[in-house]
Amino acid sequence: MAQACGVIRLGPWGRETPTENRSFVGKIEEIVVCHDVVINSITFFGRDGNDKPFVIKFGGDGGTPHKVGFACDEYITNIAGAYGYWLNKKGTYVTAITFVTNLGTTYGPFGNLEDKPAGVTKDTVKFYGPLMDNATIAGFFAYCDHYVQNIGMNVRSTA
Repeated sequence: MAQACGVIRLGPWGRETPTENRSFVGKIEEIVVCHDVVINSITFFGRDGNDKPFVIKFGGDGGTPHKVGFACDEYITNIAGAYGYWLNKKGTYVTAITFVTNLGTTYGPFGNLEDKPAGVTKDTVKFYGPLMDNATIAGFFAYCDHYVQNIGMNVRSTA
């Protein structure tokens, strides 16, 4: 767990190293998750600290898209998912992701929560972000190539 600029990092879940090559902090308004066997990409649409719109994509192209839009007073409070070793790419990749919000809404799972999705040679590992009081998810970080290999949360205290 690392801390910088009032933000604490939790995770990553998935591939152990390197920990990231993409990161952001901002208010998330919409997410598009694309998946096949693994998570191809997660695209975040939102506003940064200066209220300027941003779009950041973790991963590559392809996969079945699923779009989630958040209400003005809704924000992500936790994530859960799974990861496993994908034989096709000879590496660990995120196979499923779920987002939970402050309104008690669960979006997902997107992707594959099976113990052994097709092409994943080892049992998948399920992960759950920690339950947090007095904190909000301020953004995410990930390591990705054409697919999402790991994901973690940038968390900010609300106390």
